[in-house]
Amino acid sequence: MAQILTHDPKIIQSELNREEIQIEIKPSFPALISGRWDHKYEKFYIWSVFLSLVVISVFAQLVFPTKFSWITKTISDQGSFVANPSGHLLWRIGVIINGIAHIPHILYIKNHIGFIHPKLANLFGVVGISSAVGFSLVGLISMDYGPIHYVFALIAFVGYYFAGNFTFLIINRKSNPAYVKFKKSGLLKLFYLFFNVSGLGCLFSFLFYETPTNQRIYPPVEWAFLIAICIWLLIWPRMIKTINAAKN
Repeated sequence: MAQILTHDPKIIQSELNREEIQIEIKPSFPALISGRWDHKYEKFYIWSVFLSLVVISVFAQLVFPTKFSWITKTISDQGSFVANPSGHLLWRIGVIINGIAHIPHILYIKNHIGFIHPKLANLFGVVGISSAVGFSLVGLISMDYGPIHYVFALIAFVGYYFAGNFTFLIINRKSNPAYVKFKKSGLLKLFYLFFNVSGLGCLFSFLFYETPTNQRIYPPVEWAFLIAICIWLLIWPRMIKTINAAKN
């Protein structure tokens, strides 16, 4: 660390922030599980997690006995051993791993935005990890086992909805160095709207909508919210890079 030849607290803090940004944490398993990777490594990591979900989903839909449609089929249909005997196993294993893989990313987000509002960040961490565990359990316990599957699905969806909104609350605080930049971003506002509309629609349909086949969710809304969750997870390395840059 370079020597700081001043007693001005603002200059000292600015220099410390600059030194912090310049420190590059090398990829390692401890750095991964603690959520303390450098943002460029984290970007590669979360995109790999996302693409693995895409691959197992495409496979499950391609081998589905009938034409798979997002209009009539839910996410869980991919993992049903009754509805999808050829593709259910790979999809379920992939979802279990995917949910577990979200946990380091949740910690990564928490560690980098925690200084803005520590209490909200800690709450986000608890809810975010709970939702990731719920997502894994959706893969472990398929829809063929009945209501317990939908309990885990509800934990995942509700968890991701609130986790996402906790992060929105955090970055919209004036103690966020990038507050002004984020406040002016029309794209971020549009995504916030998409995330909340699809999330509320998904939760509402999950609780109150019932199809003739007894599926307690309206498939297009569920798929829309899944896409919103994936986008929310993917944007954080870039968001955190912007926050760190604004510290100077």
